[in-house]
Amino acid sequence: MRSMYRNEPFGSENTRLRLPDIGKITKKIEDIGSRWPALGHLYSTFLYTDVVDREVELAGLKPGSSILHIGCGSLPFTALALAEKGYAVTGVDNDPASIAAARRFTEYQGAGGAITFIEDDGASVDPSRYDAIWVSLNVAPKEEVLKNLLAGMREGGAIIYRNPRKKKFTDLYEQILPETFGEEYHHRRIPTDRVKEAVCMRRAPFPEEIPEGSCHISLEDLGTDRPARIRHIPDYSLIPPLGLRPGKEVIIHCRHPMGGPIVLSVEGRRVALAREFARRIFVTEAEVTEGWISRKAVAGRA
Repeated sequence: MRSMYRNEPFGSENTRLRLPDIGKITKKIEDIGSRWPALGHLYSTFLYTDVVDREVELAGLKPGSSILHIGCGSLPFTALALAEKGYAVTGVDNDPASIAAARRFTEYQGAGGAITFIEDDGASVDPSRYDAIWVSLNVAPKEEVLKNLLAGMREGGAIIYRNPRKKKFTDLYEQILPETFGEEYHHRRIPTDRVKEAVCMRRAPFPEEIPEGSCHISLEDLGTDRPARIRHIPDYSLIPPLGLRPGKEVIIHCRHPMGGPIVLSVEGRRVALAREFARRIFVTEAEVTEGWISRKAVAGRA
């Protein structure tokens, strides 16, 4: 029988106490809960109902969204809670016994047809058909899984994954900071209980980050030689040093082929901007004849 304890010690050099592999312990608890559905329902309701409610609010899902849940386990209460809210849910686990147990549990709960279960690995599964992807706390290797999901998720999609909330829990659970994946992704984090936090990541801005008004477009969509004024920039440390700030006047001169950078002027100063940044900057178009585009911006065309 495999040990439920990790090999690495923690604490001082003289401390030989070994950490429990919390993933294996959780799996055993969930296996018991799936065999005793009443106990499993009580366990899941106590631990997950409020958590899932907060995560759904964080993700800002539209009604009927399709969801992929990585690491659903044998007691798929997260998938059940999402299905009860009207979402089309697919549960994924790389353990065939857990998939079989999950199907039995959902049938007992009267939701046998509400969730699709597939045996697959989060590090290789195709996420492109889903509006949102949930990643359980005990999924491992979590960073590899998240890299696969971020690379393949559809435009406008979101990833919601669970992290240990405080540093003292990082000895038990793997913590992956959203900043690990670079500034091209928007993210938010909220606490969901005493142990966990939820992280939501997406390529596009969150809805409330987009300025109100139909006249706003992304800088990436601005036409060449069309003057505009910046209305919103994302909170990326690389953007302000380029002179891109709300209220600044800009003109695009050209776009490099093959998805290369956009060359533009910011009040006369020429800069090259990566397209993943340009699509997150919002501007208001203006005609030069309006008079509020300065001579500096127009001079930048030369």
